Amino acid sequence: MMEDDKYKIQRIKITNLSLDLKNYRFNPQNSQREAIKEMLKGKGGEKLYRLAKDIVNEGLNPSEMLMIAPIEDETSGRVMYKVLEGNRRVTALKLLGIPELIEWPEFQSLKNKFIKLHKAYIENPVTSVVCVVFDNETDANLWIERKHAIGLQGEGTEMWDSTMRQRYEQATKGDKSVVLQTLDMLRNAPQASIDDMLLLEKLNNTNLGRLLEDPYVRECIGITRRNKQLVSLRNRSEVETMLLSIVRDISRPDFKVAEIYNKELRKKYIDDLCQKVNIPNTPTDQEWKIDPESDNEEIKSTSDDAKTQKAKPKLRERTTLIPSGVKLPIPTKQSRAYDVFKELTTLSAKKYPNSVAVMFRVFLELSVDVYLETFNLLRDGQLTANESGTPNLQGNVNRVINDMVQKGIINKDLMKGIKSELNNTNSPLSIDSLNAYVHNGYFFPFYLHLLTGWDNVQPFFNILWQEISSVQKPDEK
Repeated sequence: MMEDDKYKIQRIKITNLSLDLKNYRFNPQNSQREAIKEMLKGKGGEKLYRLAKDIVNEGLNPSEMLMIAPIEDETSGRVMYKVLEGNRRVTALKLLGIPELIEWPEFQSLKNKFIKLHKAYIENPVTSVVCVVFDNETDANLWIERKHAIGLQGEGTEMWDSTMRQRYEQATKGDKSVVLQTLDMLRNAPQASIDDMLLLEKLNNTNLGRLLEDPYVRECIGITRRNKQLVSLRNRSEVETMLLSIVRDISRPDFKVAEIYNKELRKKYIDDLCQKVNIPNTPTDQEWKIDPESDNEEIKSTSDDAKTQKAKPKLRERTTLIPSGVKLPIPTKQSRAYDVFKELTTLSAKKYPNSVAVMFRVFLELSVDVYLETFNLLRDGQLTANESGTPNLQGNVNRVINDMVQKGIINKDLMKGIKSELNNTNSPLSIDSLNAYVHNGYFFPFYLHLLTGWDNVQPFFNILWQEISSVQKPDEK
């Protein structure tokens, strides 16, 4: 059957397009209004705004037409078109044209952003779009599946893997990733066997990238990154041997990403591998570039490099969760909280990240409990904050923050920042993360993330203990 027997290409006005109330992105909705609201929930609203902004700046993607089918409007009886593919684009266009369609108070900030974008949009508005018009939804389903479904063995759209994305970025932006530089070198390595070549084609580039992005791993291999390029002052054959050994090892069937998940594990991994490979570390007179496609001109001599390194003063690295100079006015009677605080100013998070992460959870809970008890914010019938049942740490933290806001001792901007750090599941110091450090055997804390997290929440602890010390006598230790 010819293509035009099932569909035709036609330009349709935006006002004649209706969102699909049974859009597979969410549960069925009852009206266009509800469908728009559903699109805005969670991260959907921000993503929709970014799409709208891209449309204003770049226009609609010419390689992807909307798929629609005719329907009859129940109110007017006129012919409308249901959007079968492209509901996000149509929603973005409708909101660009009429930002007031965002009528819910919880999305006011998003509405304001669309209103600003609307001013640029009306200078060159999109009033109609080219669509693929199907006679019915059934005829469109085949092509929707071809675009979105997986496991079609090549019949549908094939998503790029990480290597393909990196090659695209190299071709369009001139940025060649450290993984691609390494792979291209190894493909030209004299000691690479046919089996090695097969491994390179099937390699999980994410695992290799995780290792190569680690400065300690690069140092052990004998390479460093300068101006986005990998270079080396070590014998080329030795570098090739190290890199091929890594490729072979991470290609073994029983290899798990958990072996290199965090910095400490990567250090152990590369130390063990170096000991196993056991080759010399022979320096060269000049730096050479890993990427065989780059010109390997002289970068600097060994002696110049050594002089440069000696000239740089070394800064002392902070390794404790709480900087040693931080002092909190913890009252004398709160000796347990004070002891935990002092330990967190001396215990190395770099060396003992698990202990420090768990201890921080203890310190947070002790601090919050003291505040709740001091200012009588306990639930009915409670004599202490952790009495009866399992304490709800997240709920208790939010109660403390809300009380601080009501007292005017913490401003809303600081409150938002602290709540974000403690409630955002992606934060290393969120309640979910802190619980996972205790109960999840596969969740590993990374010490630099812990340090950054403390820096973000330190104002909260300063205010909390200052407020408590206004009632209880501070410790003079």
